[in-house]
Amino acid sequence: MIMEQKYSLLSHNTFGIDVSAARFLEYASVDELHRLIDSGQVTSPYLHIGGGSNLLFTKDYEGTVLHSRIEGVEVADETDDEIVVRVGAGVVWDDFVDYCVKHNWYGAENPDSRRSGSQCGAEYRGLWG
Repeated sequence: MIMEQKYSLLSHNTFGIDVSAARFLEYASVDELHRLIDSGQVTSPYLHIGGGSNLLFTKDYEGTVLHSRIEGVEVADETDDEIVVRVGAGVVWDDFVDYCVKHNWYGAENPDSRRSGSQCGAEYRGLWG
């Protein structure tokens, strides 16, 4: 877990804008996030970020930035026609696609236009083996 004040967001946005967050909290598990919330560390305003590919900062962020490092890919459900996987929000999209291809799960390599960005998270449906 990382908790920093006046944290540079340069490595967290693909535009390469060197701005800072007043507070930066990074967590690697759901339990860590719950502890941050329960202890009052997550204050408003806050911004939950992924890899930063859809994020353009024009000035320092005066609130709290939350960044997930939750890893992992697990099968949540599987039928003859579909595989549903639960993917950590810290998993990089390209790594997830590689993982799926290596497991002969197809569909993630051709996402529809609703998905954008470089991070995963939640469940991904529509894979087939």
